[in-house]
Amino acid sequence: MKIPVHKFKNQIAYVDNSPYWTTADYIGWLDTGVVDKHGQHVFEGDLIKINGSEAGFINFHDGAFWAGGLLIKNFTDGELEVVGHISED
Repeated sequence: MKIPVHKFKNQIAYVDNSPYWTTADYIGWLDTGVVDKHGQHVFEGDLIKINGSEAGFINFHDGAFWAGGLLIKNFTDGELEVVGHISED
């Protein structure tokens, strides 16, 4: 089974059952475990909209993912939409 763990310039890195994996060559962004309304995994650093209104960038603090002061895990997959990423112009 492959698990998405990081995103860099819209390329997703996956971890399989191997106990050894490294990300030494790029900056990674954590997967939130949530999927947006288009089926994309939502990552730390993504700019999102919630129900059509811009909420802000996803960040991780206090053990959870947040955007605009809102806890991401409180939303269902169809309510979120990734519209950009902090690393993009």
